[in-house]
Amino acid sequence: MIAVFLEASSPTALFQTLCTPHEPRRSFMPLTLTHVSVVQALEQAAQAHVQGDAARANALFAKADIQSMTDYVLHIIGKVDLNVHRQSRTPQAALLLPKTQQAGMPSTAEQQQIFERDGWHCRCCGVPVISPQARTRLSARYGAVRWGKRNAERHAGFFALMASLDHALPRSRGGDNEPANLLTACWPCQFGRMDWTYEEVQMADPRTSPAHPRLAKWKGLTQCR
Repeated sequence: MIAVFLEASSPTALFQTLCTPHEPRRSFMPLTLTHVSVVQALEQAAQAHVQGDAARANALFAKADIQSMTDYVLHIIGKVDLNVHRQSRTPQAALLLPKTQQAGMPSTAEQQQIFERDGWHCRCCGVPVISPQARTRLSARYGAVRWGKRNAERHAGFFALMASLDHALPRSRGGDNEPANLLTACWPCQFGRMDWTYEEVQMADPRTSPAHPRLAKWKGLTQCR
């Protein structure tokens, strides 16, 4: 059976739906109006890039670099916060498999297949996500797409929307690389959860939850060659 997804015609329409409260919750923190501004600017930047207007693309990428997005991400992936993670500490070591017993990460090509299967959207919170390979290409071409080693040196919009391969059941808890256990996630949803299960952080399991709508024509910036 082919999955059918609703499409949102604009970032505003998409985030109006994504911001609807759910129980169990589907994101660590509520999505914000800044998400809308970032995605709008990135869409326009990608279009300018494809049209060969490098100056306009660079200006729009700069417009999507909003400090509050970095703050949003760091609040989720930083120190354990009971209000954010519904936990006061990371899982006890006794619950985790030794790294030598954990499944390895799928290849880049296999990860790409999952991102494409999921339409370049986070299966947890629903935000559009960006291809890591596209980010590499754009960082090499545009000064506005900064990507340093430290979080503070990274473009805020890319930092918040970077695609990551997530294991629904974490590898550290015995999760495997079967396609049903592999999900596209944004960095906040991926690195905010880490070794916890969805139940432990009181979040909905994307595999058994209604599918989020997808932003029409969003391709994870893969069109930026």
